[in-house]
Amino acid sequence: MTKRESPRAAERTVVAVLENLMDGAAIMDAARRLQIRVIVVSFDQALETCERERPVAAVLDLTSSRALTLLAAPALAGIPTVGFYPHVDGALRKRALSAGVGRVLPRSAFFGRLPQTLSALVSKESRLPDPSGGC
Repeated sequence: MTKRESPRAAERTVVAVLENLMDGAAIMDAARRLQIRVIVVSFDQALETCERERPVAAVLDLTSSRALTLLAAPALAGIPTVGFYPHVDGALRKRALSAGVGRVLPRSAFFGRLPQTLSALVSKESRLPDPSGGC
């Protein structure tokens, strides 16, 4: 935690592990409006960042073959996760759920409901939006 950062800000930190870092702009914009701190990282930086920052949640771009392997790392143990995937890849959705991703949303549903999803991730009473109708 930095000097400027309040304890409340640390409680509202989410790490977004993205294959396409351009997706980070939309996530950070929504997070800024909600006063949620988001740290956007590549898969190479994910474990170190999670160990250092101890986020309250993680967003995973499931299009990376490395996304599901991150779940086995101690740095992500106990951290709620939400992943997004191309809506046409139902097999990836099933693999992600089997691997332990907490919530798996089609990409369109994830970005379409981004404020609600981020709010739910940092909420003590985490209830993520229903993914239906997100294509």
